[in-house]
Amino acid sequence: MPRNSIHDIKPSVKLRKSKGYESRRLEHDEDEYEDEEEIRAPRRSSRRREREVYDNPYDSPKRSGGGKAIWYVAVFCLLFLVFALSFFFSSAKVIVTPRSGTIEINKLVVANKDPLDAKSLSFDTVTLEGEESISVENTEKKYVEKKATGSVRLFNNHSSASQKLLIDTRLVTTDGKIYKTVKALTIPGKTVVAGKTVPGSVDVDIYADEAGEEYNKAETDFKIFGFKGSPKYDNFYARSTSEITGGFKGETFSLSTEEETAKKELLENTLKENLLTKARKELPEGFIIYDDAVILDKQSPEMISSDSGSKMVQKGTLHALIFKKENLTRELVKESVADFDKNKVFINDLGGISVSLMSANEIDTEKVDSVSLSVKGKGEIIWEVDEDVIKEALVGIKEREFEQTIGEFRNVEKAELAIKPFWKMTVPDEIDKISIINTLSQN
Repeated sequence: MPRNSIHDIKPSVKLRKSKGYESRRLEHDEDEYEDEEEIRAPRRSSRRREREVYDNPYDSPKRSGGGKAIWYVAVFCLLFLVFALSFFFSSAKVIVTPRSGTIEINKLVVANKDPLDAKSLSFDTVTLEGEESISVENTEKKYVEKKATGSVRLFNNHSSASQKLLIDTRLVTTDGKIYKTVKALTIPGKTVVAGKTVPGSVDVDIYADEAGEEYNKAETDFKIFGFKGSPKYDNFYARSTSEITGGFKGETFSLSTEEETAKKELLENTLKENLLTKARKELPEGFIIYDDAVILDKQSPEMISSDSGSKMVQKGTLHALIFKKENLTRELVKESVADFDKNKVFINDLGGISVSLMSANEIDTEKVDSVSLSVKGKGEIIWEVDEDVIKEALVGIKEREFEQTIGEFRNVEKAELAIKPFWKMTVPDEIDKISIINTLSQN
């Protein structure tokens, strides 16, 4: 019997995978593997992924990789920004320890009022007047005599030549009262300024020839008694610059000798200290003053008494010598530090050195032009560091060149460099970004 051609045709793959076939196959698979859950699960997930791939043909792994690349670029840009800003805000700090040493000082030096050059040791004078008083208890009443005191200005309108006067030169008032100068002096000669004659003048303290209240005077004129009968008598004259006070004769409350001496010493010291404090407040920048380099012109203390008590009053004038620190330092260390002007140093505690005025009682404060000073003590000398010069030398150098560069400065003992950020290996190119910290900066 001939073969039926229809039965010879094999079903296509599509037919085998038709819905009925697939349903029967799934039923068969479920019967075959009904006890194998761990095998069925992978198959279902595999098919699920196949469906997802079929349903999302454009959802490929390349999309996930592109997201990571964007993050890489963002991180790179952020790091680049941080790196760029670190250079913008870069800085360098240098901690410098200057060279230092100790010096022993025990020498006599001379300071001049008008030095030959600006580097020589010189002095200026600060003059201050003041008074101090102290209350005292009335211990006893006794008869006392006191001479009035004051100050005058003497004039020379006689000639251009100066005129010397001895200590205790007598001055006479119009009513015949005699007063005397407390020290020897010289009155400068007259001069011509802008076509006008200007008499030479000098100030001096005076005291009454005799005790008594009648010698207490307000402003008054004087002649020099010794010139009477000569042309000088009319051309040399004096006028008081303060009231003449303190004259007394009679009974008053008084102190014992021991207590009076103690009170006088206390008043003098207090007056000196207070005037020194005031002088230091007026001290120009770069100058120094010493307690033992002053002259105190003091008047005799005055006792002012009343029924309720008494007080002792001390008046005086302080002449304080002041010295320029740089010139004084040069004078003290010039034998120890070669070429001071190129290798400048300062003494760390210049005020702690003892500077005393020699023969202070013999100095005429009106005409003194040079003084001798005794200087003693131990001081730490520190070499000055020019911070601007160091900054200029360090601008833009590599970190490894730091030691060689700083080693060229003889006034530097040691130095440390710190650069920010830490990975930067060069000093900033801008001088404002370099800071210098001096571990031994001048006080």
